This record gives sequence, C-alpha cells and structure tokens, in this order.
Amino acid sequence: DGNIYQQASATPKTWSAPNIFVVTLSLPLESKGNTEELPCLTITAYFAMRPETRQILKQINAPQDDGPPSLPQEKDPRVNAVRLFNEWCEKSPNDPSFQSRFKLIPHVANLSELGVPGWISRWSGKPVLIKRTGKTGFLYKNNNTPDVMEMEISFHPFPWAAKQALELLRKDIFHKVLLTLGFVIEAREEEELPEVLIGLTQLCYPKAESAVLAQDFFLQ
Repeated sequence: DGNIYQQASATPKTWSAPNIFVVTLSLPLESKGNTEELPCLTITAYFAMRPETRQILKQINAPQDDGPPSLPQEKDPRVNAVRLFNEWCEKSPNDPSFQSRFKLIPHVANLSELGVPGWISRWSGKPVLIKRTGKTGFLYKNNNTPDVMEMEISFHPFPWAAKQALELLRKDIFHKVLLTLGFVIEAREEEELPEVLIGLTQLCYPKAESAVLAQDFFLQ
C-alpha cells in the first residue's frame, strides 16, 4: 500500500530494519551442467512492515531516558523476534555468519493429491538455512533507498538432487501446487526465542510458461 509506505517513510527511524523487505528466489530450470549459465525462474515477494512491528521497534529502540519498553517479552512473544530481525538487518551486510541465519521454509499443502515422490515430499515444511553468503544468499541494500532491503536466494549452487527435484516439479507438477514460502531468522540464544515468521507468501497453481522474460520486463 503506497499510503502505508509513505507514512512509514515519514517516521523518524532509530532502527535498521527496512519498511520494505524483498525476497527473491532464483530457480534453475534444468539440473544438468553449469546452471548459472542456463535460464532460470525468478520468484519475487515484497513485504511491507506492519504498524505493530514498527511500534515494537520504536519501543525497543527508545532512548534510555524514555523508560523501559511497554511491550515486555512475557506479554508479546514477537518482541524477541523483531529485535533479532532488526539485528540481522544491521549486521548482515558486513557479517556473513549473521547473514547465514536466514531460513527458507517451503511447504506444499496438497502433496497427497499430486503423487510427488517421497524423496521430494519429505522436504516439505523443513527449514533450509541459506548459509553460503555470496553463493546461495545475496543481500542488497542501496544507500539511496535505505527503507528497502533485498535478500536473494539462489538455487544454482545447490546440490544436484535439489536441482533435479526443482526440474521435475517444474515440468510435471508446478502448475498444480499450492506452495507456501516462509522466511525466518534463526534464533540461537534463549533471549532470541521464539522464532517468528518475518514473511509468508503463497503461490497458487503457478504457470512457469506465463512468466515474463527478464529482458522484456526491464526494457518496459
């Protein structure tokens, strides 16, 4: 919503988390050879910060003389997760180990009716850490647009079995799936729990053949 973004941009910030967080997934269309040189399918999701998240950020980043936050952890389980996401946004551009806490959770809701092989279906709902900064995970932040941050997940360097699964799904099943993609920052300390989704998106019966070619999109 443009109005929400405009209002958010007018709010003085004392935190690092962006008002707009973008996640891009680059999926190779074939499993053989150097897939980085082959065509790929790109899925892009845009997430706008909710007002309640912004309010938590205001409170946990308030100056000390303003008193303690009014949303303590025991009353709102989101506080620790919001604090962790803000720390991730602050440290990840210069700290690969912190960036590697980013997790993707794929889930296919209608697996039972699709006849997906067990070696593929067992991965549904299991989190995947994007650990290889500069290989499978790329974080982009432009100083000209400080309220926007993008995390790109590339499946090109993934093991052959993962790319073979993607190829099979694309050819035979992709247009029949109800695919949900969740994104989480991994908690590693007690004070970072519970883990909370920072974004969730769903693809309903996507048709890869209807995707817009990159050269056509960017030349518009």
